[in-house]
Amino acid sequence: MEPRFPLNVPSRPLPKFRFFYSVTALLLVLAVAAVSAVFALYADVPFPVTIAVAVLTVAALPLFLAWTALYYAT
Repeated sequence: MEPRFPLNVPSRPLPKFRFFYSVTALLLVLAVAAVSAVFALYADVPFPVTIAVAVLTVAALPLFLAWTALYYAT
């Protein structure tokens, strides 16, 4: 009996979906960063915590860009 689905299905997403995945991941990173920044600014937290959240927020974007570059390079 023939298999229902072909066995040579690519394990990676199709190229047209890579951009969608990258944009979705970027929006998730920015959303988490924005929520963290708003919480740190408006909640009753010490100033060093606000600075730490700001540093982590700024660090999130280069990490995302590095991940995207590695994703597209492979």
